[in-house]
Amino acid sequence: MIPFPTTKKQILKLDIIIEKLKQDDFDNEWISDVEKISKKDQGIFDLLELWFNEIDCYEKQETIKTIMQCMNDRYISWMGNVFEK
Repeated sequence: MIPFPTTKKQILKLDIIIEKLKQDDFDNEWISDVEKISKKDQGIFDLLELWFNEIDCYEKQETIKTIMQCMNDRYISWMGNVFEK
């Protein structure tokens, strides 16, 4: 399954979200990975934006868990497509 691409406007907002992730001391490697994948996958971007706008700490944590699971699912899906060829 090919994800919807992130728009140029969303990519501009992504820069702000990435800075917030850095301020909140997320792992630099994870930040790099989530930034790369969210530039190609609007669904991951949407989840990052949801995290960014969330106020409740529990909900922020749950959103990060969802982002991680989606990233894992996408990776497995993409790798499966590579191996099938």
